[in-house]
Amino acid sequence: MAMPSSAGEETTTRAYDATTFQEEKERIFAALEHLSKEPNYLENGSTSKAEEHLASFASKEARQDRAVALALCSLFSPEVWLFEEGLRSDRAFMLAAVSSYGGTLEHASKELRADREAVLAAVSNDGHALSSASDELKADRQVVLAAVRTFGRALQSASKDLQADKEVVLAAVSNNGWALLQASQELQADRQVVLAAVKNNGCMLNYASPELCSDREVVLAAIEKYSLALRNASPQLRADREVVLAAVSKGGTALASASLELQADKEVVRVAVKNDVAALGFASHELQADKDFREDLLAAIRASRIWLGSLSAELRADREVVLAAVSILGNALSVAVPELQADEDFVLLCARSCMDDSQADICYSQAHDGLKQKRPRDIFFQAKNSALALPGQSNAPVLQVTLTSSAPTGSGSGAGFHVEATLASGSGITCDLPAASGAEVCLQNLAAHLLAELQENKKKMPGEEEEDEEEKEKEGNQSEPGALLWFTGDIVCWKMWTTTF
Repeated sequence: MAMPSSAGEETTTRAYDATTFQEEKERIFAALEHLSKEPNYLENGSTSKAEEHLASFASKEARQDRAVALALCSLFSPEVWLFEEGLRSDRAFMLAAVSSYGGTLEHASKELRADREAVLAAVSNDGHALSSASDELKADRQVVLAAVRTFGRALQSASKDLQADKEVVLAAVSNNGWALLQASQELQADRQVVLAAVKNNGCMLNYASPELCSDREVVLAAIEKYSLALRNASPQLRADREVVLAAVSKGGTALASASLELQADKEVVRVAVKNDVAALGFASHELQADKDFREDLLAAIRASRIWLGSLSAELRADREVVLAAVSILGNALSVAVPELQADEDFVLLCARSCMDDSQADICYSQAHDGLKQKRPRDIFFQAKNSALALPGQSNAPVLQVTLTSSAPTGSGSGAGFHVEATLASGSGITCDLPAASGAEVCLQNLAAHLLAELQENKKKMPGEEEEDEEEKEKEGNQSEPGALLWFTGDIVCWKMWTTTF
């Protein structure tokens, strides 16, 4: 133990005799043996206890000990900078190190980075190590082949002559398609090379020549790996039904790159939508409005997979579609047709359907300027939060039900609830409901009962005018837009969508 060099300072040195150094080696070897039996510990990338011991506590003698260094290399990749300079110039030690972890070549001496055996051992383990090899070995065909077979993009470190060697390039792009970018210009246009590249990574069709983007086999191989590679295909192949079907069956949104004719092909669109409902956003406007895709369209909108602005004016004027979009994102009202933006009843319904007040505020901000002048924000939100009609509004699309009482009735299979409720109009209603497990089921039953009664008695919402019988015949059985029911009181608020009153 050394004496303090000055007041308040103390320097500790470790003097080793043969016994203590041998004990330290035994501790390191014991740690290595223990780690060799815990493969998961090493596979998870944890710093080994032996390395940690060597880095923080080992003596200079341990750092210079060849047996310790070689033992570390036999189990995992050591950080060679932990060792003394003498060992880092030791060929046997570095050969063992680069065989375990090729990247160690970076720390080797200039002589060892020009040593063919050492470099070949390194690149066979990690092709990226080719970047640390001497220029002479970067031009060695066998060394480069070994490197690109483990890391295709090592081709960028190879000599220009080998970047133009077809066998070397084929080996590189088969391992990593992106290696195509490091190949010579001539080989980047070679059909066999490009086919191998897109079979590994379909994105590489983006770098193929126009001739190869028109090659059916090459395009189909690219699509098999990456459906969106269809966008790089020639116009002729993007209009090829078989090619487009192959793409949309892998990824529905590849429909965006199909020809207009195929975007209007119902079978093609159905396959795309089945794979990804968002594909409907790229279908023709006619198919977007097709009743067969109605549920898919609403599902995509409610899942934020389709932006309302990408739809036709007809759908942006569809109350149910716009309401579904605004309920997720208040800003969607900005792309609705002006008539809906100026419709007081509808904007209020949209604000009530928003996920939270911040989205409702955004929704209101997208309303027509005339509406905002007529209904200032504070008045509008007072009505929105109370679920009451604005002055002069018909309140047609909203039905508010306040549960005033709910008492159990009967027993056994005949058990249920007797419910008294008050509509927003002020009129009262009573009904007997079957027993339900949970408030939501009870509310569902109540909603179904109320709607059935409204339909049966042909009741109208407050302010709604009687339709002329001739107009009804003209309209046939068309459903009204979805309606939002608000339940308040002791039972949780809940929303229900219906198709007609």
